Amino acid sequence: MTQKVLYIGQLGDSSGYGNAARNYIKCFDEYLSLYSDSIDFKIVPMNYETKNHCTEQEQRIIEKYLLNESGIMSFIDSNTKVIIHLVPEVLQNPYWTGIINVVGKKNMFSSMAWEPDALPEHWVSLYKQKVDNFIVYCDFTRQCFLNHGFAEDKVHLIPHPIFDIESTDPNSLNKEKFNIFSMSQWNDRKGWDILIPAVCHEFFHHDDVQLSIKTFRHEAVGAPPRQEKEAVINAINALKQKVTHHGKLSSVKIRLVCGLVDKSLISDMFQDSSVYCLPTRCDSFGLTIGEAVISNRVAIVPSLGGHRDYFSDDNPFLVDSQMKPCFVEGDLFSTLDMNLVETDYNDLRRKLRKAYEMWIENPSLLASQASKNYDYAVSEVINHKKIFFKFLKAMGVES
Repeated sequence: MTQKVLYIGQLGDSSGYGNAARNYIKCFDEYLSLYSDSIDFKIVPMNYETKNHCTEQEQRIIEKYLLNESGIMSFIDSNTKVIIHLVPEVLQNPYWTGIINVVGKKNMFSSMAWEPDALPEHWVSLYKQKVDNFIVYCDFTRQCFLNHGFAEDKVHLIPHPIFDIESTDPNSLNKEKFNIFSMSQWNDRKGWDILIPAVCHEFFHHDDVQLSIKTFRHEAVGAPPRQEKEAVINAINALKQKVTHHGKLSSVKIRLVCGLVDKSLISDMFQDSSVYCLPTRCDSFGLTIGEAVISNRVAIVPSLGGHRDYFSDDNPFLVDSQMKPCFVEGDLFSTLDMNLVETDYNDLRRKLRKAYEMWIENPSLLASQASKNYDYAVSEVINHKKIFFKFLKAMGVES
């Protein structure tokens, strides 16, 4: 019997949800033709941004499986699996009632990213009413769902595929200057308030160290790029000025690239780096950390969080960290009920120093560790074939 699968997500958006959805579709497309007798796969884009951020290649792939929203009810039946790759709040909309009435709660899948160690109470309530299955991207989030009492066989760990980042020679790391690359959205959860002071502190007197930052704020939703970059510059300066020595500031140079850029520029920034570092307070899969691994650069990251799936336990650059109460503003978060990862500031400095000393004495040791990380990740996690087979298993299709 052919299994119908309907995938609904932000396929055209620039957001994390949009990028994740496009990468899953590209991954599935590599193998779906081999299972055309087993699975009937359709896509319905539900975008929040007016601009379409798909590449021409991505658009061609989406069109292969495209189903107009008006055709949903004629496509689905009581056996159709429906994947909703959207924020769980959408389930409050009566729009979904008709779909759930046809396919049944047992065939509803929520695919979502979440960072703290507990879910918002109203999400749990919505899920218990409307969804039986969950697609998560890392073991950290999987454990979060299990802690809420959701059945183990209903929480499907399907890692996030990674595209469009070039794998480089690990020995091509920057040997002219110790260039620490960091990339993520500019918000409190990414740990900029730890990273910038730690780098400025540890390498206060150095003229051979640079911190390169690629970030963005609200450019994707129409905020003026110059205004957004100025806000980031002001925040960086404030953080750098926290580290002083008898009235003097750190010698560390900070290079900033802000806004939405082509993936080729990001590949170039990885190529120009010596190491990657992000003391994130938790990512549900850590896309940029995965990209660092693919780029064959050592990643200096917390010992806890969703990105841990990329690394073996003996990795020497995992920074001591612990779960601490969540102090993130917003209706979804709770200081009382939730914890986020907090990186140990002094151990971050120690791991940065360890990497610097390797870079000075024997850069090939950094390259060797980067290669080891790469081999582990592509074998265990960032493996498109394994990702697709996990998707098939979740859909109840034999591989």
